[in-house]
Amino acid sequence: MSSAFNVFIYFGQTALAARNGEALFELPLERGENGRLTAACRERLVAGLRAFFDPKGWRPRPRALVAIGARGVSMRRLMLPIADGKETQRLLRLQIESEFPLPPDELAWGSQLLGQNAGRQEALVVAVKKDVIESCAQLLGECGVNPFFTLTALARLATHPPPLPGCLVLEASATQSELLMLQDGVPSSIRLLPIAARDPAMGQRLNHVRGSVLDLKGTTVLDELQKLNAPLLLQLKESKAGKAAAQGVPWKWAAAAALLLLATIFFPYLEAVALKPHLAKKLAAIEIDRGRLPAIDRELEFLQYIKASQPPYLDVLYLLAKVAPPGTVFDSLNMTRHGDLALRGKMGGSQQVTDLRAKLIEAGWFSSVVVEEQTPTPDRKVTVRMTAVLKPSESRKPLAVDSPPAKPERAKK
Repeated sequence: MSSAFNVFIYFGQTALAARNGEALFELPLERGENGRLTAACRERLVAGLRAFFDPKGWRPRPRALVAIGARGVSMRRLMLPIADGKETQRLLRLQIESEFPLPPDELAWGSQLLGQNAGRQEALVVAVKKDVIESCAQLLGECGVNPFFTLTALARLATHPPPLPGCLVLEASATQSELLMLQDGVPSSIRLLPIAARDPAMGQRLNHVRGSVLDLKGTTVLDELQKLNAPLLLQLKESKAGKAAAQGVPWKWAAAAALLLLATIFFPYLEAVALKPHLAKKLAAIEIDRGRLPAIDRELEFLQYIKASQPPYLDVLYLLAKVAPPGTVFDSLNMTRHGDLALRGKMGGSQQVTDLRAKLIEAGWFSSVVVEEQTPTPDRKVTVRMTAVLKPSESRKPLAVDSPPAKPERAKK
């Protein structure tokens, strides 16, 4: 992660110190029996830090490197198989789950790869209960900063490397002390000791190893922290609070809203410009189709004329089949385009001929029906020749179409 931190904060048990540029903020802390800040102290702290950082809605939130003490912190060096980045993180989670008393999802933890040896790689893991970091992250988020947490001892080591590969670094305060053990120049464990530098003699004896917890007043330490790649950071892995602590800066939301507003205003114009070639092609196709309309009208008129002048052959055949008595046989049937009908056939007797003529006239399709010839045959039938003239189409009665007979139902078994 980048070290572009512009705010540095020490969050201790009894005091908080913050450095923002050249400005310095210090406030003593009051904690209850459970170790958490009292309500009054928290209220004073939020008000003081907000006034100190002076957050603006249009300005990005400052990135704060927050150093915390070693209370509740566990530090271990783990051996892992060599793998790529994602696989290494998965292996780290498995190792943390087996080595630490709490599962990874209940810890705020960070890791740093130390090196490789004989097909394995070594990692330094620092972990603390998630609620410790979540409470600090929530408080600092209310003050207008994006906090990133590390150990005070690691921040101090980053600015003042130890003189020897293997040594002990002791930080003594008025109430307790922190002892950091280094092996091969790398931290291996950290402990809290009930050693207090309250009396002057103890302070003089520890003066050569003590130093400040994280002396934010010194310009040398500040310059080193600004150049520093961020020391090992404690992250709220897969945590909603962690996401809230690293939330996006407000100006990004303002920029997104402005872009959305501009898009809403200019979208109709952009749509018109983008769709202009498509609309031009559609208009050209419409103009081509419009040029074809006269030819289509001529063809339609011609087809309508054919339909109107065409004799109704099928309708006449249907009418004859409907009114002809049973046993009638038609030998020939001729019909001209002008509607003149001539038919020849054999029927059962003169009465059937008379009935056929009457039904043809009653159908309302013929203006005249004439029996031209009627000759008896030896088999007691009559050979008949008839002529008829069709009425104009507008004078004919509509034909009644018989509905198909219903299918007989199958007998139920």
